[in-house]
Amino acid sequence: DRQQIWKASIDTGDKLPLIIEDSSLSELDFDWPSLLPDGKNVMATVEYANGVNEGLIFVDFETGERVGLLNIGGYNAQYVQSGHILAVADAPVNEGNLIAIPFDLKSFTQTGSIISIAGDVSPALASASETGTLVYKSAISSNFFNSQPVGQLVRTAFPGSNRALPFPPAVYTSLDLSPDGSMLAVTVLDEQSTINQGSESDVLVFDLTTGGRIEVTTGKTGG
Repeated sequence: DRQQIWKASIDTGDKLPLIIEDSSLSELDFDWPSLLPDGKNVMATVEYANGVNEGLIFVDFETGERVGLLNIGGYNAQYVQSGHILAVADAPVNEGNLIAIPFDLKSFTQTGSIISIAGDVSPALASASETGTLVYKSAISSNFFNSQPVGQLVRTAFPGSNRALPFPPAVYTSLDLSPDGSMLAVTVLDEQSTINQGSESDVLVFDLTTGGRIEVTTGKTGG
């Protein structure tokens, strides 16, 4: 089957293919679609066959026309108001680094040198706000729970320095930062889980302004 990214109507539920694999370009798969601030174009990671590095593809949301391509391997790419694309690199030189790519929304081109923000970052465990605040999980490699690395949440107001957040290290399995960068929803592995019983997760919301937390669920979300 050909790999595709779909778009769907909120009103009717009807869906149509938005990005379709082009085998003549050795395209293999697409991941991490993200709507750009203009509301008219979508960015996604494209994976190529034969071991070629990933790239970032840009597509018109209405027509599906391909309007741009960056030959830079990057996962979970997100555009921020500073004029950068933040992504976790997959290129051999910067693999696993959280990077910022200067980018022009009108021409879909890179406008400057790539900036490295942090190393050893999982693609699924980084989330950016529209204003440029970014939170990611920094792995503590010597500390594991249920064979998964415990990590500390770190915030950076790009461009700026990194600062650990005042929340305990844990096995965070997903992060989702609010558009204004003030609230962070996380899924965290419940420490009462065991390998034999299966893993259960809690959903929490952290207030990054006050340091408060809200328990949305407690051990009910599954593994």
